[in-house]
Amino acid sequence: MFRQCAKPPDNFTAGKETGKKTKFINRQVFEMEHEVSYNDRLKQKQMAKQDSILRMTGNIDNINFFKKSDGTYHARKKGGIDKNRLLNDPKYKRTREHMAEFGLAIKGAKLIRRSLLKAIIGSVDNKVSNRLASKLVAITREDPNNLRGERIFTHSGLTSLKGFDFNAVTLLDTVLLTQVGAEINRTTGECTVTIPPYVPEEQLKLSPDATHYRFRIAAAAIDFATATFEMQTAVSPYMVMDTLTETTALTLGVTLTPASVHPLMLALTIEFVQETEEGTMYPLKNGSMNPCRIEAVSVGG
Repeated sequence: MFRQCAKPPDNFTAGKETGKKTKFINRQVFEMEHEVSYNDRLKQKQMAKQDSILRMTGNIDNINFFKKSDGTYHARKKGGIDKNRLLNDPKYKRTREHMAEFGLAIKGAKLIRRSLLKAIIGSVDNKVSNRLASKLVAITREDPNNLRGERIFTHSGLTSLKGFDFNAVTLLDTVLLTQVGAEINRTTGECTVTIPPYVPEEQLKLSPDATHYRFRIAAAAIDFATATFEMQTAVSPYMVMDTLTETTALTLGVTLTPASVHPLMLALTIEFVQETEEGTMYPLKNGSMNPCRIEAVSVGG
């Protein structure tokens, strides 16, 4: 009924689960603590994959049957570390330290996504939360001023988020085959993206079922200390996709509060739509073809 799966699950739980929101040790924390890859760990512990005509979800005795986001069915044995022991046992001090830092990264990633929501909505993959949080965890490790478990992702480290694609399925560089320019002026608060002339039919990857497209930018000043942000957005007119006529240079700009002391981020997305017979522009139900990328990050002095 079962066979060993070659592909590791998205999340490894070495601790007891108490609901959907609580996982005491996930994949990233495990790797940080043990300094080994998750795939290496699977050589010792693997999850069974359901390979029969009848697929199950739920629990039978100490076996949990479940369906993953990719549509495959798996089974795993219940068990793990007691919550009280995990939170208090000195042996798990390192684990608690990593959990604290990873929790901070999760909150930071959520705030970034919220602040740029007007640009990224409909233009993300189903693992963007984990990918962005992992980037912030890497930045946290570079904090030279705080002890393990108290480290934070520094503002200067946020510059590494430039070029981050919110949609790993469709990267901006694979859709728009031209160089995009972006600039943030902290003094004036002006944030601009410039797209040079291009030929859509030759330099724009056509999206199935789409007839038109447009560009959208979103700029945000993010205060991580108070979990608040300021956001502005701008969009271009709709443009026809399959044409050999070269476009004119396009500049989109917004203005945030001048001389902000907070990190500033600027994102660009391409939205594909379909025109109906009545002339209405409808977003495609499948937004997997919409790319979105952070074009610029400014953290000040």
